[in-house]
Amino acid sequence: MVITSGTVIHTSLTKHDRAKYPEVDQRGDKPSLTLPILVGILSWETLSRGVVVSELVELKVQAVVVEGVTQPAVLLRDAEGKRSFSILIGPAEAMAISIQLAGEKPQRPLTHDLLRSVLDELSAKVLRVVITELRDSTYFAQISLHTKTGDHIIDSRPSDAIALALRTDSPIFISNELLTQIEGEQTLERQGFVVDSGSETVH
Repeated sequence: MVITSGTVIHTSLTKHDRAKYPEVDQRGDKPSLTLPILVGILSWETLSRGVVVSELVELKVQAVVVEGVTQPAVLLRDAEGKRSFSILIGPAEAMAISIQLAGEKPQRPLTHDLLRSVLDELSAKVLRVVITELRDSTYFAQISLHTKTGDHIIDSRPSDAIALALRTDSPIFISNELLTQIEGEQTLERQGFVVDSGSETVH
């Protein structure tokens, strides 16, 4: 699904979003916008940080695959199944994502299971995950949270954000502009993938 500027996605609106942003237009003291944009999908805090452009594409986690000799990667595909790309991730994150995709429950909670439990205990909700940037061969992401004190944006590695999104049944997005950039780069680099955020070598 591609969400464009001016689109109202009623099915994705939370009660909090409806109360906070019943109408988005040029009035008021919000950040300088000249058009209605992503009603209820992205907070104004995200917009003001310059992360969001006028189009977002929803992503689905297709699988965890092994690239090269031993390097795991997470395969992401758009909701229509027409566009896809991979991100190299570490072994621990690969296991966390694979377990959730398979519907398995570990004997003891993994890190992302623990994080979900902490969020549940604090009555915090993951609204969405956005893969925000590809810089110096490194991906970056953000997790949008809704808590009793308001909405918060947390910087994250994409692998951790994806693992958490799967456990909280939260949507994953990427800008159409960034997805187009990645598709072009991976077309030219079919024998390798861009590393996940954290270091030049994924561990």
